[in-house]
Amino acid sequence: MKIGLLIDSLDSGGAERQLVELALGMNRRGYEIQLLYYSDRDFFKSRLQSNGIDVIHCQESNSLDKIRFVRSWLKRFRPDIAQAFLRGPSINLILAGMLGRTWKTVVSERTLATFGDWQRRVARSRHLFRFADWVISNSESNLADIVTNSSFLTKKASAIVNGIDTEVFIPKTKMDDKPFTLVAVSSIIPLKNIKGIIKAITLLKNRDKLTVNLIYVGGSKGLEGKLYLEELGKEISQNNIQDQIEFVGEQEAVVPFYQQADAFILASFVEGFPNALVEAMSCGLPVIGSTVSDIPLIIQENINGFCFDPHDPESIAKSIKRLVDLAVEGRATFGIASRQCAVQKYSLNRMLDNYEALYRDLTNNRIPMVSNEVRQFSSADSK
Repeated sequence: MKIGLLIDSLDSGGAERQLVELALGMNRRGYEIQLLYYSDRDFFKSRLQSNGIDVIHCQESNSLDKIRFVRSWLKRFRPDIAQAFLRGPSINLILAGMLGRTWKTVVSERTLATFGDWQRRVARSRHLFRFADWVISNSESNLADIVTNSSFLTKKASAIVNGIDTEVFIPKTKMDDKPFTLVAVSSIIPLKNIKGIIKAITLLKNRDKLTVNLIYVGGSKGLEGKLYLEELGKEISQNNIQDQIEFVGEQEAVVPFYQQADAFILASFVEGFPNALVEAMSCGLPVIGSTVSDIPLIIQENINGFCFDPHDPESIAKSIKRLVDLAVEGRATFGIASRQCAVQKYSLNRMLDNYEALYRDLTNNRIPMVSNEVRQFSSADSK
C-alpha cells in the first residue's frame, strides 16, 4: 500500500511530531510513504530522510499554486491513501482531488477552538470535509464536537488518539525532592497560558513560602514569539522568580527534561490532543493540567494527578501544592499510575494499529455506516 502524507510544516509541534511518527511507523510496517510539506520549517526533515522516507518540499506561496502542486504530486505518486494533518493541508488535499482522484482522502480535525473567528473557519472547513472519505479526530472532545455541531460528518468520522513511543519515553528515578521542579513542554505562545503558571509560582512563593522551579521546553516563533518571550521575562523579573524559571528552548530530545522533573504541568486555554502530557506520563511523572479538551479524561483525579481551571492562577497554585504535599512516596505512586495509563491507552503501536485498520477499510471499500454514534477504531479492527 502507498500512503501520501501532507502537512504545512515539519516544525517541532505536536501535530508535526505525530505525523512523523505515523510516517516512520507505517514505513517500518512495509508501506511505501511519501510526505509533502510547504513551509521552510523543517525540524523533522533529516529524521525522516535518514529513515528512508521520501520528503517533498512545495515552495509555492500562492494558495492555488499549492493546490496544483499537491495534485501533481498525487498524480505522480498514485497513493492508495492520501492523508492530511491540520485544517489548511486538509482543505488543500480535498481541493486537489476535486477534478477526479484515484486515492482515498483522509482529513483531520486536531484542535477544538471555540473563540473568535475560529468557529467560522471550522464550520467552513467541515462543509468541505463532506468530500473526504474519512475524517479523523485525535481527541474524544473534538469528535464529540463533530457529532454535535457537524452531524453530516457523523457517518464518516472517528477518533484515533495520538500515540507515543513508550520504549523511548521511560521513567528515571529523581534522586531527591528538593527543589521541587515542574516541567512544561510546548510552543511559547499565549494560548499555552505560561503567564498563569508564572502567577501560580509567584503565589506559592509569596503566600506559602514554597519554592517551585519550572523548566520550560519549547521555542518561540518569529517577531511575535520573541516579543512574547520578552514579556514573560519582564513578568518573571518583576516577581523576583528569575532563579526559579528556566526556558531551555526547542529541543529534539525532550526525555531528559521529563526525567529530571518531579511533575509535569500543562496550563493551556485550548488543546487538541495533549501529546506532551502523555509523554510525561510515560516517563512516570505525576501530572497536572487544564480542564480543557481530553485532559480531564487523561488525568485521573487523585490517582495520577489533578486538574485545574486555567483561567484561575489560584486553582493552578492549589494543584501544584497538592503535588508538593504528597511528598516523594505519594508522587511515586502517582507516577506509576501515569506510566501504566500511558502504556495501556496511548502507545504508538496502538495508534499505528488503528490507522492501519482504517486504511484497510477504506482501500477495501469497507467504510463503516455509523448511525448516531461514531466508531472508535481499535486494534481489533485490523484483524
